[in-house]
Amino acid sequence: MYKDKFTKLLEGRKIFHIMVCNDLVLRINRINAHYQTYDSLRNKCSTEKSNIASPQLQDFLIVEEIIYHIRKAIDEMIFFLWMNKVGISNIDNQQHYSIDSIGKYLNQKKKVVDEFDE
Repeated sequence: MYKDKFTKLLEGRKIFHIMVCNDLVLRINRINAHYQTYDSLRNKCSTEKSNIASPQLQDFLIVEEIIYHIRKAIDEMIFFLWMNKVGISNIDNQQHYSIDSIGKYLNQKKKVVDEFDE
């Protein structure tokens, strides 16, 4: 499905872009796996009358991990968009205020990244 885009990035020698995209896909797959576990656990708990606290704790921990990975994926997307705009060679330059999280995105002094505004 993404073969053409991957080929274009490869031809453009944008290996770092490929690595970031790969990391995002892996993180999103992890979210999906956790969600599948959460869904099956919820279905199991609703069909079985259990007074054991363990399923509820496991349920809570899975939801916590899902939220963590979603926030982390969004932060990574924001950082990648910012880095793509200022250029990889300029990310350590002190004149560029690093935008690497949702908090910094929402509080930008100068609008650099606006892809998530809507």
